[in-house]
Amino acid sequence: MANYDIVREYDWTSVPRNSPLREEAPVAICTAHILENNQLQQFLGGYINTLESIDAPGGADKGLLFYRNLYKTTGDKKGTFFFPFFTDDYRSFSNDYDNSFSSISQRGADMIGAEVIENLGAAGEKIIGGGIELGKNLATIGGGVAAAFSTKDSEGKAQDAKGMSNEGLGGAMRKAGRAIGGTVTMGAPGTYIETPKFYQYDNTDQGLQLSFALSNTLNDDAASKNADFIKFFTTINRPERKSSIGMTFPAIYHIEVPGLRYIEWASLENFQVSLLGQRRRIGGVIIPEGYVITLTFKSLTIEAANFMKMVKTPSQSGAQYEYERSQALAELRSQAERTGGSFSQFAQIGNNMAADMAEAQQNAALRESGGIPSN
Repeated sequence: MANYDIVREYDWTSVPRNSPLREEAPVAICTAHILENNQLQQFLGGYINTLESIDAPGGADKGLLFYRNLYKTTGDKKGTFFFPFFTDDYRSFSNDYDNSFSSISQRGADMIGAEVIENLGAAGEKIIGGGIELGKNLATIGGGVAAAFSTKDSEGKAQDAKGMSNEGLGGAMRKAGRAIGGTVTMGAPGTYIETPKFYQYDNTDQGLQLSFALSNTLNDDAASKNADFIKFFTTINRPERKSSIGMTFPAIYHIEVPGLRYIEWASLENFQVSLLGQRRRIGGVIIPEGYVITLTFKSLTIEAANFMKMVKTPSQSGAQYEYERSQALAELRSQAERTGGSFSQFAQIGNNMAADMAEAQQNAALRESGGIPSN
C-alpha cells in the first residue's frame, strides 16, 4: 500500500519537511479502497446486507456497522493520503419535506400503494374542500339572487320577490350552501386545507473540497515527488481496462477530518490539477513552478447522525497541551542555566522529542486506518 503524507513530506508550504511546526496543520485523512465484486454482485450483496440481521458486539453502533458492510472491498488499502485541510466550508446539507411519500430507496422506489393513497388523498381534499367552497358560493349566490329580485311594499319596506323567499329559490340555495359547507366555516372568505408533509430521504450532503499547492522549486526532488503523486492518484481514480470488455472500478474512500467530519464511504467527484507559475520542458517533460490541486469527495451514502459519533470534539486536552508545553520549555531553560549550555541546544532536543511523538501519533493513525501493521 502506498502512503502519501502531503502534510509532512511535500512542499505545500515553505516550512521544512517533517518539521514539528507541521504537526499542527489541519489534515484530511483519506484511505483508498478498491471494490472487490462486479456490479451484479455489488447489487445483490447490498440487498443481502439490508435484509440480514446486524450483530453489534460490545454495544457497537448497528448503523455504522451497516454502512461499513455496504461496500465490499478487496481488503487491502490502495493508499492513505494525508492532505492539508484549509477549506472554510466543511459541512452543508438540507432537509426537505414534501406532500408526497418519501422514496424508500436511493433508486427511487416508492412504498407499495403510495400512488393510490396519494390519489385518494387528493380526491378527498377535492370533495371536502371543494364541497365547502361550493357551499359558500351557493350561499352567496343565493343571497345575491334574492336581493336582485327583491321589491318594496307600499310602505317602502324591502320584500322578497315571488319565489325568492326562504321557501323559494333563494332559500333553497342558501340551505344547500349550509348543507355542503357547514355553518361553522361559512364565515371564512376562502378555503385551504393543510395536511402533514413527509420527510424526503435523500443524500443532500455537500461534497468535501480540498485545495492546496505543491511547489517544484523548494527542494531538488520536489518535481519528481509531486509528479509521482499526481500520476498515482490519477491512476487509482480512473477505471482500468483489463480486456476487450472487462474494466475495473475507480477507488472509493474512507475519509476523516479530525474534529470536523467523518465519511464512511466516498467517491472522488472531481479532481483538478492546474499548472502554477512559469513552466519549462526539461528532459522531455513539462515542469511548472508548481501545481494547484483541487479535490472534491462526495459521500456515497446519506451522512446519517451515526457518523457524528465518530467526530471528536475539543476538550481540555488542548489547554492541557499548552500548559505542559510551557512547563517543558521552562524546564529546558532551567536546565540550560544550571549546566551552562545554550537554550537553543535544549530546544533542539525538545524539537527532536516532538518529532518522535509526532511520528508515533502518525503511526497510530495509520494503524487505525489499516495503513501499517501494528508492532
